Amino acid sequence: EGSDNTTKTVEGRYTRLDYNLPSNASCTQVIRNYEKAFQAAGLTTHRGVNLSDKIFTNPPGGKWVSAEGKPAGRSGQVYLYYACTGEGGDLGRLIVVESQEMEQKVALDASAMQAEIEKSGHVALHGINFDTGKATITPDSAATLQQIAELLSRNTGWKLRIEGHTDDVGHAKDNLVLSRKRAEAVRDWLVAKAKVAAARLETKGLGDTKPVAGNDTDDGRAKNRRVELVKL
Repeated sequence: EGSDNTTKTVEGRYTRLDYNLPSNASCTQVIRNYEKAFQAAGLTTHRGVNLSDKIFTNPPGGKWVSAEGKPAGRSGQVYLYYACTGEGGDLGRLIVVESQEMEQKVALDASAMQAEIEKSGHVALHGINFDTGKATITPDSAATLQQIAELLSRNTGWKLRIEGHTDDVGHAKDNLVLSRKRAEAVRDWLVAKAKVAAARLETKGLGDTKPVAGNDTDDGRAKNRRVELVKL
């Protein structure tokens, strides 16, 4: 079977599924089924790294298998770890971490924003991120927000509308509300942190009504989740 004792720390969306194994199912059987399923999805499987002490409160014995790779239609790596505690109806636990590639490694600077706005009247920003399903701005958004503040500082006569856009996951009505709240969160940051006059900023939420890419792939949905600045 081979053994790979290399470990790595990964970040991403975390999902944990717990369930009781049927009394007639053995750990060996379940592990082999998972291993085949992982391999069928194009993932590389590993044996030999027992992480049960990390995922169970009271580390049990049992069997485990891990896998990693980039399945079709995914924009980032997927990491899976499955462990079961023993034979005959005990607990099985599947952990999935879905990492996302950086959508924009370098934030647009104020000059690039200004050039695009002067050319087309608006600019799309992918460097402002939010907690999933929320309007909470994540810390990695600071660079882009600071460049918006610089843009407004250079162009004191400008007024901007901040537009929030989402992908089509969820209900359209909820996406409209979420996109509006996200636009308002950006405005509130600029007013509170950068001391931009509130009168210079308008907000609007457009939900999933103005996609710039298809919503059938992770990459397309990532492009649709954006903030746009529109010159008024």
